[in-house]
Amino acid sequence: MKTIVKSIVCLLIIVLTLSFALVGCDLGRKLQGIEVKFQKKVEAATQLSFDLDLSVSSSDGDSRLAVSCYKNGDEYAYTFVDPSNSSVKYRHLYADQCLYEFVYSEMPLVSKNVGSYYTHRDVPFTDEDNVLYWVTRNIMLATYAALLSSGQKDKVGDVETYRYDFRHEGNDYSLWYDDANLVKVKATFYEQNEAGETTSETYTAVFGNYRFGEVDRAPFYRPGEDPDASLVESPISFEEWMSILNTFSQRAAHWLS
Repeated sequence: MKTIVKSIVCLLIIVLTLSFALVGCDLGRKLQGIEVKFQKKVEAATQLSFDLDLSVSSSDGDSRLAVSCYKNGDEYAYTFVDPSNSSVKYRHLYADQCLYEFVYSEMPLVSKNVGSYYTHRDVPFTDEDNVLYWVTRNIMLATYAALLSSGQKDKVGDVETYRYDFRHEGNDYSLWYDDANLVKVKATFYEQNEAGETTSETYTAVFGNYRFGEVDRAPFYRPGEDPDASLVESPISFEEWMSILNTFSQRAAHWLS
C-alpha cells in the first residue's frame, strides 16, 4: 500500500507546486465560481468525509484502491477493503500522536467482527503517509488556483462537470468540478528510458459522497472503543501483518514494495 499512497502524495505535492506557478501568470484574474467556493467550504470544515477512488496505470499494469476518508479536527481516518476479499476490512487512524492500524474480518456466525490492531506511537497527523491530510491540504485547498481561465463541459460518469486541462514541464494535468465540488483529478507523467523510448504513468483520483460536518463516529474509534468488533493487539505492524496473512496477494507487490 505504501507505494500507491506515496505516489498519490507525490501527485498532490506536484499539483500544489503548479498551482502557485500558474496563478502567478494571471494575478488579476478573479475566480468567483465553484472552484473558490469549494476551496472555502473545505477550509471552513472542521469535519469532512468523502470517498476516494485511487488508480495508477502504467505499462506494468493497473492498481486501484477505493478509500473512505474522514476528518474530524486534527484527527484523520480512512477505511478500505481487500479488493480480492471484501470481508477483510482495514482502517487507519491518525490521532493522539499515534497511527492506529486495524484489520477486521467479518464472521457470518459471530455477532462481532474480529481482528487486530497495531499502534505506531509518536506519529503526527502530518506524517507523509497520511494521504487524507495531503489530499485535503494540497489538492482541495489549492487546486483552484491552477485552473485555466476557461474550462470545457465534460462528464465524470453521469455527472455534468467542467474540465480544466493544462501542461507543465511536459506532463499533462486535468481537473474536474461539478456544480458544487471537485470530483476528479488526473495527471500523466512522461519519462524516457535508457533505450530512448517514452513511458508514462497516469495517476487518477475520483471524489464522491462528500459530507461537510457530522461525519460518522466509527472511523475514529480507538482500540477497545468499537462495540461491533472484538480486537486483539498485534505484536507486529500492520504492513507485516498483511504480508504474513497474504491477504493482498498480487496487490501486495504494488502496495508494500
